[in-house]
Amino acid sequence: MIYFAGAAEMKLVVSADGLSLQPDGYLYNTANAVRQKADPRVSILTKLSNDGPGRLLLEALVHDRIVFDPELLSLDLPSLLVVEDRLGRTSRYDSHCAQTAVSSEELLVSLQNNSDVDTVVLTGTALYYQPLFSSLLDAVTFLNPRPFIVIDPAIDSYPHPDEGRLMRQFSQAAQNADCIVLRDGEAERLGTSPESAAPLVYLAARDGVSVYRDGKACDSFAGGIEDIYGRIIRKEHQS
Repeated sequence: MIYFAGAAEMKLVVSADGLSLQPDGYLYNTANAVRQKADPRVSILTKLSNDGPGRLLLEALVHDRIVFDPELLSLDLPSLLVVEDRLGRTSRYDSHCAQTAVSSEELLVSLQNNSDVDTVVLTGTALYYQPLFSSLLDAVTFLNPRPFIVIDPAIDSYPHPDEGRLMRQFSQAAQNADCIVLRDGEAERLGTSPESAAPLVYLAARDGVSVYRDGKACDSFAGGIEDIYGRIIRKEHQS
């Protein structure tokens, strides 16, 4: 099974019609899109909160048939919340929340309790927050047998990313990556290139996806991010 790791978000939208609370963010949206298009068996590796927004997120995961670990549930820390005002401006309430304050021991136990951890994708939020980043990297690299590790920085999933922090933590994660998923322009922003970022790189652009293996462009295909993960799930990189 493929596990998307990071911080699941809830978004509170303020509009003329009132307030609405809904799951959002790259981790949730990508996992749901991949489940619908590529593989019905998708899991997220994230700590969740038992507060009001957290319970709504749990309900959404059940409804969308996205697998999660109920043991990774905080009874005292709040959910990561993004608030969008009537002008579309966002504020992130992510200080000491359940999703980012998780230990490597908690994550490793969660992974070890499942015998089907085939692929782990560290999404953008996994690269951005501490101690989440260190905890996830320690857990997935210590796991035996070692899963296929994918890094998906998704820089533009943040409203105002600290690109210096992302670059440093991406560089550390890339040393352990089997595969990196990039979008057009991300390589330069992260101080790397499709030829050198990892043994296998998928570069998604408007006109399709280019594939780089061992530093050389070797393939291309029409499609987007969900199609990339379809190939990863089918283990086409092993052929």
